[in-house]
This record gives sequence, structure tokens and C-alpha cells, in this order.
Amino acid sequence: MRLKLLPVLLFTAVTAFAQTSKDFAVLLTAQVQESPANITLKWPADNTSGVTYNIYRKAKNAVRWTDSLTTLDNTATQYTDANVTVGTVYEYWVKKNKASLSSGRKSADGYITAGIKIPVVNSRGKMILLIDQNYVLPLANEITQLENDLIGDGWQLIRHDIARSSSVASVKSIVMNDYATQSNVVALFMLGRIPVPYSGAFGGSSSPPDGHPDHSGAWPADVYYGVMNTDIWTDNIVNDTVSGRIQNRNVPNDGKFDQIYLYPDTTVLQIGRVDLSNMPAFGISDTALIKRYLNKNHLFKWGMHKAERRGLVSDNFGAMAGEAFASTGYRAFSTMFGDSVTTVGGGGLYRTTMNTNSYLWAYGTGGGTYTSAGGIGTTSDMVNDSMLNVFSMLFGSYFGDWDSQNNFLRAPLAHKGWTLTNAWSGRPYWMFHPMALGENTGYCALITQNNIDGNKYLSPKINLGYTQNTAPTFIHTALMGDPALRMHPVMPVTNLTLSTINQERNVKLSWNKSTDENITGYQVFRSTTRNGNYVLAGSINSSDSTYTDYVSNNGVNYYLVKAVKLETSFSGSYYNTSIGVMDTISTKIYTGIADINTDRMFSIYPNPGVNNLMITAQVENAPVTVTLLDLNGRVVARQNWKNVHSTQVLELPAQHLSNGIYLVKIESNQLQSTKKWVLLR
Repeated sequence: MRLKLLPVLLFTAVTAFAQTSKDFAVLLTAQVQESPANITLKWPADNTSGVTYNIYRKAKNAVRWTDSLTTLDNTATQYTDANVTVGTVYEYWVKKNKASLSSGRKSADGYITAGIKIPVVNSRGKMILLIDQNYVLPLANEITQLENDLIGDGWQLIRHDIARSSSVASVKSIVMNDYATQSNVVALFMLGRIPVPYSGAFGGSSSPPDGHPDHSGAWPADVYYGVMNTDIWTDNIVNDTVSGRIQNRNVPNDGKFDQIYLYPDTTVLQIGRVDLSNMPAFGISDTALIKRYLNKNHLFKWGMHKAERRGLVSDNFGAMAGEAFASTGYRAFSTMFGDSVTTVGGGGLYRTTMNTNSYLWAYGTGGGTYTSAGGIGTTSDMVNDSMLNVFSMLFGSYFGDWDSQNNFLRAPLAHKGWTLTNAWSGRPYWMFHPMALGENTGYCALITQNNIDGNKYLSPKINLGYTQNTAPTFIHTALMGDPALRMHPVMPVTNLTLSTINQERNVKLSWNKSTDENITGYQVFRSTTRNGNYVLAGSINSSDSTYTDYVSNNGVNYYLVKAVKLETSFSGSYYNTSIGVMDTISTKIYTGIADINTDRMFSIYPNPGVNNLMITAQVENAPVTVTLLDLNGRVVARQNWKNVHSTQVLELPAQHLSNGIYLVKIESNQLQSTKKWVLLR
């Protein structure tokens, strides 16, 4: 692959350019109709003489664009595709050819993922969850909450607790083993200081992504964990000892790789990282910063941080001879918000505007350092900020190299406001438009990282060929934030209650309805384990708030109840779900009188409890073991008794436990049974 020399990013006022970044984006929206089915793409008028539009389409997961569906002249402002099916996702590319644009580029581009009533997604696949060992104990409740939210959104988790002293190679081995031995592994979420891979031979014939010669060598390369072919990664070629930052220096056999490009390979995992270590400017520990992040992440997913559905752009670079970094913001935001996109100037308006006004998405650019972007602000500014945007893209020199102290790309995740993700978007452009139709951030990271060489974008038949751009498939492209996040949280049900009926054979569920608008119904899922395979037990009309499960499993049953909503956006419509609210209960399949009597031989009280757990067991002079487990299946208490008799009350200490739901398992040579116990002080 031909290497490139990239222009240095210098802070330049937008007014120095006749054109703006917005001129290089086709601002697409989609209007959909169910019967007869059609999708109408719309864009603003441009009556400039000589303008033409090419329209391309592909299936969402197809790797190549079709031949042009049509070519339109400069009077066109829309195109209707009637060859569509309800429930199918289509992706469109509208290319505007315009000779009057900058000599650097003669076209503007727009992308949109569109569809009509796209079906609900119940299972999103398996996610490898790597947890920094430093957080396992102090953030146990927050991590459990994160796991429950992920499980409740359709993910099945493969968790590993990772020591900070671990090597990159050992972490890669864990990831590769999970991918090889388990089915449908699609995502990787790193929480905390998980070892950071470095790769690159930036400098000389291939400039660093920000164009600065002193920023040579290797950059952080989380994408390494998502490539299952280890043969492409070498560590015996690059010999860079002069990079301005010691961490970027790359010499043979130092554990840092040589590769600049991911191409011709691809990542197979949707990768996101939340690492708030080495951020002393915020004045609190990284444990406290992660706790704050996890709490605001939960609040957003549960619909309690309600950002206005609109976007904000602060472009302090301008068109930059056609690179037009901020065009990536305009290009994505039109598919999400239509014309509800605000453009603000420099002077920190990006931050001050959002400290008092909420925006679901924001994009900002400016000449950078590791801790700032011109016209946007500094990491020190963000210490006191409470910006009310959830998703963000920032771009400027240096801070795309995110593994540095008080780094500006990571700072938005650390501040007191609502921000949960960030991406260094400009080299390359990020492709976030699928989120308008329900996709998650990790999926957008995946298609961005796998986006093919910019020299080949001129052909409409190329693997995932998005807009002509600089630094495609470079190893530095990384998502800061939870890769499972989606744009449109639905208010969940509340007060879920489970009870057994018919001699504990069956389960009755009841709940308070979601307060969200356009709720079309509810789904009830069942599993035998908390992190297991949840089967759809039933679908309920929006007017109902109870369900009886007549086919529950013998023993412990885990239930999730989700609200379902028909979501409408500027990209079409899809069925969206809330986070599933979880609870558990034990049932019994009785095969005869003996089974009924066995279950009645074991009782626990008080339930709910406030202190210790009291147990009675109808046994005679028998040994008894009582085990208390949390909903993760972890043993939290266990005690053995000898020669227990039926009038004896067994007491299991529980003062050390937090409020929650526990499973009480009793074992004896005369009985075995499990019941649920609630601790509520």
C-alpha cells in the first residue's frame, strides 16, 4: 500500500476559506413509507451549474456498492427507491460531483442507513468484557450494574479480570481463545487500565496521522486485539528512537509492533475502551472517575439522561483544501437529526453551549496538543465542565494519541456531565450514521476501522468504500467509551414482581408500564442463568402489564422484561427495546407427592431479611450445608452443621452482605433445594 505524507494540522480560522466543511457533505435524510414500500432520500438543493448526483445502494452487511442506481442533475433534491422490502436495512451513498469545489476534492458525499420497521434485535452476540482488577472490589456494585445493563440489552458476556501488570501478549491470547472456542463473539469492552498495544512506523515516508514529524513511531493500537491473524504483526523492523514522546519510540523486539495499516486484514471485533487512568487534572482517583462514568452510563441507558435529539458542530479548521474534517459531523448528524444541527464558533462555545443545553451528539475541531484543541478548550477546562452531550467526536493534533497524561480525547468521559463516548474523527472520518437506525457505537467503530484505502474510494465497487479520506485503516483508530451504547434509550418497566403459582410450578410476572411514548408492547425472556441464553417466553400487548409463564424451568429462573417501541428517526423506523429489567425466582416441577414434601422440608425467614438468615430443615440427625450465592453465582457465605434435627433453627450470618437478591442452597443426604432470599435493610 502506498504510504502518504500528511499535512500538519495547524490552527487556522475558518474565515480563511471560501468553502466550509459542510460543503463536502451531502446532508441526507430518509422518508419511508410502508405501503407501497419505498424509501425517499432527501438533501438540500444545490443549483450550481454542472452539479450531478450518483446514487448507490448496498445491503447493510455487503462489502461492495452496486453500480450507480441513477445519475441526477443539479435540480434534484430527492430520490425514491421503490425496490425495497419492509423490515430490510439498506445503505445508500449519494455522491455529489461539483467542479467548483476545492482542488483537493471535486465531490461531496453522504451516507445513510435506511429502512422501514426494522425488526427488534433480541440477541446482539457475545462480548468479551475485560475488567481492570483494581476495580473488582471497590466497584463491585457498579460493575454488576454494568453487566446487568449489557445482559439486559441482549449481550452475553465473557468476563476476565485483568491485572495491570499483564502483558499485551497475554491479553491477546485471552481474546483469541475466547474467539476461537466460543460462538458468535462480536465485541470487546475494556474497562480500566487494560494493557495498551502500540504499533506503527510513522515518520519518514509515512507521516503520523496528525502530520507532525515529532509525533513519529508507534501509536496506541487497540485494533490489534480485534485481528485474529497474528502473522501480520511484526516487531523487528522499525527503529525509531527520536519521537518526542518516549512512549511512541519503537525499536525491534520492544513489544511494539511495526504495522501502520490494518489493511489487508480486518478487525472482527467491535472494540471500545474506558480508561481514565493517568488523569490527575481531575483531582480524584481513576477509581472514582470510572465509578462516575459507570453511573452516568447506567442513567443514560435507563432513559434518565434525556439529551435533546440534535447535534452541535464547532469547526476551527475549515475546509482544509478538501479534507474538511468536520464534514464527518455534518454527514452523520443529518441522518440523525435532519436540520436540527447547530454550528458554533470557537472561543470555547462548544463547551459553554453544552454546559447549559443538551445535545445528543457533538463534533469539535481545532489545532491541538495532547491536552487541548484550539477553539474548543483544554482538559483543565473540562475538570469543571458538565457538558450535556452523550456522544462526541473531537479532532486536532496530538491528542488522537490517547494514551497520554490528561489526554483531551479521554477527558470528556471523565467530566461531570453526560458524555460517554469520543472518537478522533477527521483522519479518518468516522461512520456513525448507522446509529440513527439503532446500531451501537462498537459497530460503527468496526466499519470505520475496516474502511479501505482512500485511493480506491473513487470506484463504486470497493470493500466498504466510504468517503475519500486520509489515514484509512491506520492502526490508531479507536473508540473511547462503551461499545454497546445505542442512541435511543427507551424508558424501562419498573417494579417488576415475580411470584410462583400452581404449587410453585409456574411464574406470574407483573410490572409498571414504561412511561415512554409509542410503546407497542413488552417482551418477557427466560434463562436458567443470569448470563445465559435468554429465550423469548412471550410477547405482550402495550395495554397489558402481567404475564404468566407456564413453561418455566425446574429450579432457578432468570427473567428479563423489555419495553418495545417503534422508533422513528431521520433514517426511517425500527423496533427498539429498553434495557431488560431482571429478576429471578425458583420453581418446582413436581413429579409426585415425594417432591412436594421435599420442597416443604426447607424454609427460610425472615424474607425479606434485614440481618441474619434463619433456616429450618425437616431432617433428623443429618449433616446440612447451607450456601448463599449472589446473582453472579458467586458464593458469599457458607456454613456446615452436623446432626441437625427438625426442631433446630440454623442461623447464617449475613451482616457483611449488601442489599440484594441471593440464592439459598441447602444440601443434605435427606434433601436438596434452592430458594430465593431478599436482603433489604
